[in-house]
Amino acid sequence: MNRIDELREKLQGPRRHADTLYGRLVMRRLSIYVTAFLSLFPISPFWVNLASILCGVAGAWMLSRGQWIAGVLLVNGWYLLDHVDGELARYRRVFYATGLFFDSMANTIVVPAAFVGIGSGLAVTGSGRALLLTGFAAAYGSMMLFAVPYCESAVILQRVRQGRIRLETTPGAVIKMPERGSFYRNAFSFLHGLATFPVFLPIFTALIFGSSLVSPPFLDRAVRSILLLYAFLTNSVWMAVMGHAVISLKIDKRYPPVSS
Repeated sequence: MNRIDELREKLQGPRRHADTLYGRLVMRRLSIYVTAFLSLFPISPFWVNLASILCGVAGAWMLSRGQWIAGVLLVNGWYLLDHVDGELARYRRVFYATGLFFDSMANTIVVPAAFVGIGSGLAVTGSGRALLLTGFAAAYGSMMLFAVPYCESAVILQRVRQGRIRLETTPGAVIKMPERGSFYRNAFSFLHGLATFPVFLPIFTALIFGSSLVSPPFLDRAVRSILLLYAFLTNSVWMAVMGHAVISLKIDKRYPPVSS
């Protein structure tokens, strides 16, 4: 087994279960070579993460100018480096919570910026200033997709610190959905996955490069359509997740109060 194969198994193996299809088939194929190169130098994962944020923000800026190909390449560069910093951290055995916090912040910075950039780029290319508002709507929805689980985690942590709930779950505390609802659960899980940026990015990338071979008006129409779709999808999904958590009392049932 050569060094790349060894690094792939050692550094990527722990994350395989969490990788998206695009991440596994494209980004992980490339990232290991970047990681192998950077491992030869005393470079901290922190600087790789910072470089990824700068790359993503630069990509969002290029998108806002209507420079679709340059913008999408830079945003893909952010996603590539987002894989590299985790691999490099595992290689150097750096497992600080601060590093994970900074890595999580990168997602909340770059993803909304990319959607705003797309909306602004459409406005610049003459597709209508209303598309800028659509970009902000998609950005807001993407931020809320991050915010809902973060708020849930914050509430759980606060209650644990106060000693008001048990952190361990019990079999009876987990919400049991009826089997007849499995179709709806599967359908919602599909929509939830579709609303995530790692699914949007390869679709958008393929759209940009495919549409670059045809007339610019077709490209603008295609970009406008996918932005409208994701503005609707991201906001629908986060509201559904929040609504289910509130109506079903999911947190209270999953983490019952400590008996006094």
